[in-house]
Amino acid sequence: GYNPKAVITQLNAIREDILAVRGNCDTEVDQMVLEFPILADYAILCAGERMIFATHGHLFHEGQLPPLHDGDRIPAAGRSSRPSRGYRMLSSISL
Repeated sequence: GYNPKAVITQLNAIREDILAVRGNCDTEVDQMVLEFPILADYAILCAGERMIFATHGHLFHEGQLPPLHDGDRIPAAGRSSRPSRGYRMLSSISL
């Protein structure tokens, strides 16, 4: 079964490798037990000349686009409960 305490331990063990954005179920209580930030609504990653706008998808999505220029930025949403054609659905990005 699901063991939240074990998940906390596993995530904290790799905290240097995690860049997280807040999901619709993440709260301050979750942040209290995790040793890396999880409450940002989005993150911007640089990949060469391009910028990746990473978000969960519950605030920014196809109907509510983030303020990005067409063509030079990549919107990325990781909300697997609502697949999207306009955003690249990513669970992880390696740069």
